[in-house]
Formats: sequence, structure tokens, C-alpha cells
Amino acid sequence: MTKEEFIKKYEGKAVHCDTEEKANEFLKLADSLGFKWNGGNSLIEYNNWDWYKSTTCYILGFSGKEDLRNKINAELEKLNGPQFTEDEKVILRNIPKGYDWIARDGDGDICIYKAISDKNNCFWSYFHQDSLCLTVFNHLFQSIKFEDKEPCEFRKFLDE
Repeated sequence: MTKEEFIKKYEGKAVHCDTEEKANEFLKLADSLGFKWNGGNSLIEYNNWDWYKSTTCYILGFSGKEDLRNKINAELEKLNGPQFTEDEKVILRNIPKGYDWIARDGDGDICIYKAISDKNNCFWSYFHQDSLCLTVFNHLFQSIKFEDKEPCEFRKFLDE
């Protein structure tokens, strides 16, 4: 892989390495193409695995610490959020824009909302806001549970 191909593929993207072996492979490739840590040290000298373990992410092309922090936090949220299947992602991609939240009611119904809802003992209230019930898909979306503290902002997890 050339340096130009590497930059095109990885610049500005968080590269998640869930094993230390993957982290070392990625850093070895980047180092071989001339990339260095901000301080100028070789990438293969230290991989940061001790700090972040399976949530380790690397990002090329960010100079501002706040941009880097935001990108890393977004990647961590994806890793720790619901894990939608490809079928579920197809369904969610076809939900009309403006409906951005998904939740499961106490009776097991999957619903989509335009705004965050409040939860009572058996359902998410959606008075004064639009909602869509997807009861035909109740058997799907197993990562969405009534016990969740708030509805899930699903568009963050669609890799669009």
C-alpha cells in the first residue's frame, strides 16, 4: 500500500483495533509509511493498548485535541451502543428523515420517534410528537430494550 492509498483510506477516520495484535499491525503499517506520533516518535515504540485495551482507536489527520476527542467519543459510543444487524440497519435507513429515535415499549412493541420521549411504567409517552410503531418487526431489534434509560438515537449507528 502506498502512502497516498493509506491516507485516502484512513485519514480522518477512527480505526478501531479491538486486539493488541491489530493495533500493532496498523501502527507497523503506518510507521513504515513515515507516520509518527505527534512528538515525532516512532509509532511502533508504544501502542497505547495499556490504556484503552479493546476500545483502542487511532485517527490520522486531526491536529486539534477537541476534534480528536469528539471523534474518539463517537467511535466509543458506537462500540458501546446497540449492535444492529444488517437487516435492522436496512429497515432503519428507510425510516423517514426526522424520525431519529427508537425504543421498545413495555409490551414489546418497537416504536420510532421524532423526539426523545419520557418513559412511564409500561411505555414511552409520545403525546405531542409523532411516532411510528413497527410492531411487525418486534422480533428484531433485540438490542433495544424497555429497560434502556432513554430511546436510542439510531442514525448514529448506521455507518452512513
